Amino acid sequence: MPPGCHRERRVYSSLATVVRVGDLVPSAEPTGIAYRADVTLEGEIRRALAAPLSGPVTARLEATGPRRVYRLEQVPPSLRTWGRSAIDRPALIGGKTVKQWPIMVDLGKEPLPLLPVGPSEKPDPVTMFVVHAAPTPEAFDVETRPFVMPEGAVLDFGIGLHAPAARGPGVVEARVVVRDDAEEKEVWRAEVSGTDVGWQDARADLGPFAGRTVRLRFTSRGRGSPQLGLLALFAEPRVLAPRTTYAPALNVVLISMDTLRAQSVGAYGAERALTPTLDHLAGDGALFENAFSTAAYTLPGHMSMISGLQLRTHGAVTLVTALAAERRTLPEILQSAGYATALASSNSWLTPHLGFRRGIDAYSEVLSTFAPPPQGLPCEAFTKGLEWMRAHRNEPFYLFLHNYQVHRPYLAPPPYVTRFGPPPYTGPVEGDYLLYRYEQEVGYADDQLRAFLEGLDALGLSDRTLVVVTADHGEAFGEHGFLEHTRDSHDETARVPLVMRLPGAIPAGRRIAEPVSLTDILPTVLDLVGLPPLPATDGMSLLPLLVGAADRLPRDGVFTESGSEGIFNWFDITAIRSRTHSCLRNVRLGVTECFDARVDPWERLTPLSPEAMASQAHATLAALERFVGSRPPLVPRWTVVTGAEEPKGPVEVDPDRQRELRALGYLE
Repeated sequence: MPPGCHRERRVYSSLATVVRVGDLVPSAEPTGIAYRADVTLEGEIRRALAAPLSGPVTARLEATGPRRVYRLEQVPPSLRTWGRSAIDRPALIGGKTVKQWPIMVDLGKEPLPLLPVGPSEKPDPVTMFVVHAAPTPEAFDVETRPFVMPEGAVLDFGIGLHAPAARGPGVVEARVVVRDDAEEKEVWRAEVSGTDVGWQDARADLGPFAGRTVRLRFTSRGRGSPQLGLLALFAEPRVLAPRTTYAPALNVVLISMDTLRAQSVGAYGAERALTPTLDHLAGDGALFENAFSTAAYTLPGHMSMISGLQLRTHGAVTLVTALAAERRTLPEILQSAGYATALASSNSWLTPHLGFRRGIDAYSEVLSTFAPPPQGLPCEAFTKGLEWMRAHRNEPFYLFLHNYQVHRPYLAPPPYVTRFGPPPYTGPVEGDYLLYRYEQEVGYADDQLRAFLEGLDALGLSDRTLVVVTADHGEAFGEHGFLEHTRDSHDETARVPLVMRLPGAIPAGRRIAEPVSLTDILPTVLDLVGLPPLPATDGMSLLPLLVGAADRLPRDGVFTESGSEGIFNWFDITAIRSRTHSCLRNVRLGVTECFDARVDPWERLTPLSPEAMASQAHATLAALERFVGSRPPLVPRWTVVTGAEEPKGPVEVDPDRQRELRALGYLE
């Protein structure tokens, strides 16, 4: 370039979160109203600025003359302080649960009401109803503390409708008003129908108020019958403002293909052509040949992805053990850096109270029925993810997608049931047959991934989106005497695919042999998007491996832990994978075995003899000893959760979630 000349740097502009409005809401709560409350509409959880409180009441069936009625019992004293309340009393008619109109009462002044039972109902002798506080609309208004409006600001929020029981024809007028000392101006208004369900996204222009100290006011006014108890809910309002950078703002999409083992992925040498989409993605980015889960079951593996911690560090073992509040998660870090965040899960283990809700603006749980589509539809997580990305494509975002499709009971839809061979086998349900059905599901899941990635491309986001595809664990089909997962840590259950693509930053077609862990995902993402590292994690950034600055990391290996506590069938397994060997220690069986990864990369041969272990695998065994000796014991099963903001007593798992986990094989 000639002297005195310079090339003007390109400037990129995007919207980023600068104010989370919920943080500006006063903490004092009027009777019957909760500020910053999680509300579920159509399976999607968002945090509303305000929502009516609710609580359970017990009701007992009685006969009063020719009529059958429910009499309320055991009404908690706190419910009586709310004043006017709405009782949600569904009815079982014809084998289906049917919503009824809410019954409006004042539990503080009136005698406990008798609730009539219809002639077509099939009532239970004792049941639970839900009581919702019915605050006046004026009391439900929310006004923020004052703040200075940035230049070019936009208000982004979700709008939904609270209906304590059956939805009716009423209408609610929802408004957003900006106030300062000089004026009050409405910036958004909508009429929400009583029949609307689910959350909707909305935006309002705040540009005219730039530089002024203002307050935001959110109001809800019902029109029609006040007996319906309808109220507008404003969820996760954020003030966005333009941000200019010399590089495009990077998005992050983390995809977990639950139960997908590396052995069944083409890029890892699968015998059948199962995963053309994932193979092509690996060709466009980097593939880690030796990636391992931290545990061979869903909950701890996923917790390691978002926390960068090993199982014995994060302690998330069961549905009643949560991530400690002082431990930050990947979505929390990105959210605080201005990212919009969302999670779409195929349910069961990635539950809000365990820590997966933290840092997430929109949490969606797709309750599949574990039947072939169209009944099951676990692929809806991808669909919801695309819809959410479309709404947030002009701001940096983090999206976590969790898909259960290849998990048992291996129910592939047509035409996948005839893929890779003849019509379905009807003989004994054993390892080879189960593997055949499992890999049909792998083919289906790969096609769902293809549809999602095509949607990402169509939105024009591929060049500035880091895509990470992995799995929480694999699946066994008798290779070492086990079926499925959880109680083993050999390669078929512990080794998972890990592919990363970021055009312009990650060289295409790169294959990395160094053993890596799910704990490495968090530090790698932070490194790639340019955020400071999170201290005290168990993982390491893989960026030096990705860009070719190093071919190994300064550690002895990576570890997989699986364990439980109890009188019967307890297990405690720890495995290490180094560059040269893999070693597994089963405490209950008193067995340690090692494999030479240089000649037996999939642990398919006979384990090394004790003499060979002592001479060849000495360094790997010593590292395993150090790791086990430095770790705390596993959290006992069925203890209380540990997060500071989580429940402080035993956590009851709701019946629907228990049924889902039983269908997945986790509960007897």
